[in-house]
Amino acid sequence: MKSDVQNALGAFAERQESQDYMQKSKEEKALENREKRLKGMREKLRARQEHAAKVRERKQLTASIHAEDDAHQTLPKLEPITEDTPVGPKNS
Repeated sequence: MKSDVQNALGAFAERQESQDYMQKSKEEKALENREKRLKGMREKLRARQEHAAKVRERKQLTASIHAEDDAHQTLPKLEPITEDTPVGPKNS
């Protein structure tokens, strides 16, 4: 009788240890997956930030080029307005 009880307790203890081990391995696997996901998200965010910085730099460069072009552009000479200057659309 004692051996049956001891065998049952031994089997129960082995099952508990096995279940604990499986639970820990599931938790470790979940932790690994979470870390992988976060690492991927960080890499994506870093890539987006680098791309955004390049876009801003390119935008700023083109804006300065356009500003220089506008500064060097000559405006057409306008005729002075006199009393004889026609008002309204030109009829050519």
